[in-house]
Amino acid sequence: MDPKLVKLFVVVLSGGLIGMALAFLPILFRKAEGSNQYGTTAGVGFLVGASLGGLYGIFAVLLNKI
Repeated sequence: MDPKLVKLFVVVLSGGLIGMALAFLPILFRKAEGSNQYGTTAGVGFLVGASLGGLYGIFAVLLNKI
């Protein structure tokens, strides 16, 4: 495999995991209000993190910054 492509996938996945972890922070610090929607929060956090990581990864790989 192309090493630049592997670096891009690593950046996208790590960005998604960081976004998912950051999405859980407000849930952990608020009081229980009945039903918790962990799946929706994790999904949205992963998608936001992966999209930002993808943008960063594409431009960083194209500019040989990684």
